[in-house]
Amino acid sequence: MRMSAFFRKRRQHQHPTFGLMQRDRGGSWTAEVVFPPTETAVLVLQAGPEAGPEEWGGPLYDQLVQRYDDLAPRLGQAIFERYTSPEAVGDGPTPSSAQDLMRALVLEYVGLDGPEALSLGMGFQDGAGWDDATFTVVVRRWQVAEVWMDD
Repeated sequence: MRMSAFFRKRRQHQHPTFGLMQRDRGGSWTAEVVFPPTETAVLVLQAGPEAGPEEWGGPLYDQLVQRYDDLAPRLGQAIFERYTSPEAVGDGPTPSSAQDLMRALVLEYVGLDGPEALSLGMGFQDGAGWDDATFTVVVRRWQVAEVWMDD
């Protein structure tokens, strides 16, 4: 990479749902928004061409906002099963249920992966006992498809 490319100003796009988005070096458009169901700031990421993110991102995000309360128990159960599985390694808190675990987590990012697919990044809240662990939950057609855990 040439040094001039490193210092070049990032491309920007004014999005009707997310406001000002910036294109990162990995090819994603990013914006920070307040996620209404949790009233917390989240990072929204959507891959797309240099001209701007694809049109399906805003409606998919709006559907997530509408469906989140119904989706959250399934997210919690999937994360709990992954977190308490024998192959999970870590010294974090020991929740007794999926609900307990969800209360200790915060949504950090929403990845808009395709017209019917998204990934949700969740981490432990400050002070929960395992600040560097993150979970990525892949949702396809409003069904939890996979859960990844990274610490």
